[in-house]
This record gives sequence, structure tokens and C-alpha cells, in this order.
Amino acid sequence: MSKPTGDIFISEKTLSKALELAKLGVNEVIYLHHRGEPFLHPNIGDIVRQVREAGFLACFSSNFACANSNKIKEVLLAGITQIEVHLSGGLTTKTPVDKIFKNILALFKLNKELRNNGCRIDINYALGENETNNSVIRKLSDSIYFDENMPIRFFEPHNWVSLFRMKDLSIDPKMCQWYKTNSCCVLSNGDIAICCLDQFGYSVINNIHQIEQIDQLMLTKRKICVGCSQYDWFDDWLPNEVLTTPNYLKEVMKYDSLNEQA
Repeated sequence: MSKPTGDIFISEKTLSKALELAKLGVNEVIYLHHRGEPFLHPNIGDIVRQVREAGFLACFSSNFACANSNKIKEVLLAGITQIEVHLSGGLTTKTPVDKIFKNILALFKLNKELRNNGCRIDINYALGENETNNSVIRKLSDSIYFDENMPIRFFEPHNWVSLFRMKDLSIDPKMCQWYKTNSCCVLSNGDIAICCLDQFGYSVINNIHQIEQIDQLMLTKRKICVGCSQYDWFDDWLPNEVLTTPNYLKEVMKYDSLNEQA
């Protein structure tokens, strides 16, 4: 198996095989984000469309630094179900806040025009050291495109060091929602990892091109989990928004079908 890399776009062959295997499982959502920025993929609209046509809800996360109106329109028309706008102090230091929020406003506007608000939009902000909710709002308010009515959720970011150093925190892998829901990640080269936090490929257990189904036994090899500082964070994050289908999304699918978008 090759090591996961962040600079390789997923191929049509790998995407098709991943969707084929996903259909054998019970989860209804495909989360199109791992080690990369979805809007950088030249065929992101086609990927979203394939996921929806395969019968899944399609979600992804983006920092919106490289988004634009054309790309946003492309994924909305393709049937994207949920877009998570992920912000942080590091991002807003490197990228003008005006640019980011101009793109976010375009997302809200196009979502209303093209989808009758059929795509759920979630904005979150990873608080940095010495940052507070109020201090961040004051900083973002400097942008002429910032709307104080935008719902922003603040949270403590991942402790990546806890994974990089593989420090044993005595975490029980069975407490993680990725384990509870038999979920996993497929990297762009087809490698299977147990969750999206594994940025270093410690948990790669097989490659989808070498198997005919993702066996539950594969997902029980979770040595990396003992050092994960985010196992309980996912109790709120993933079950409601990624790994299971929320009721509001099921209702949206009744009115926001692919046929209506064609």
C-alpha cells in the first residue's frame, strides 16, 4: 500500500470503487474532505454529483479562501447537501477577511437563488490561543462583508500533537463515534484510515482496490485512538452532521431532489 499523500487528486476509478463499497454499509453521508481543500479539486462538481447519484448525501468542509462564485455555483447545482465553512485565526491572518466573507455571502445568496436554501451552511471557528468569542467577532466585524446575523460556532481546535507523537492518553477506542458507526476514511490513493484525524497514516489498514468490502474487523484495529484528544468532541460534531442523516436533511431531500435540479 502506498502512503497517503495530500497532493494527489482522487481518481475516477478510486471514487467509483469507494462509492461501490460505501453502498454495502449503512451510513448515508459521504464527507468529501480529508487532507485537502475540496474547492481545489478541478472536478469537485462532478464528484458531488456522483455521490448524490449514488444515493448519498454529500458534505464537505472548506476554509473558503480559494472559493469563488463559479465554484460555489458548481457544487450547489451538483446537489451538495451541507457545506461547513471552517475558519481560524491562522487562516484570517494569511487570507484577507474581506475575501473570505465575500465568498461566504456569495454562498448564502446562491444557495437561496439556486437551491431554495436546500444546502445547509455551517460556519465554525477554531479558537486560537488567547482568542475568545468576543475578540474574534470584533476582528471579523472589520470586514465590510461580515454579517452579524451569520451563525458562527466556536470550538477548541484539534490537538494535532497528541496524534503526531502518539502519546498514550488511555482513550478507549470504543468511545469514538467513528468506531460506533463503523465509519472510515478513504484517502485519494484508495488507502483506508479509521478516521479523518489520522493525518499521518498510522491507521491505514488496507486499500479499496485490493478488497471487495470493508470488513468490520478492519475497523477494530485502532491503536492510534489511545492518543486522540478529540474522541468526545465527535460525539457532538459527526453524528448529527456527517455520519448519520439528520431529520432536516431528510426533509430537504424530499423537496430538493436531483431531478428538480436537472
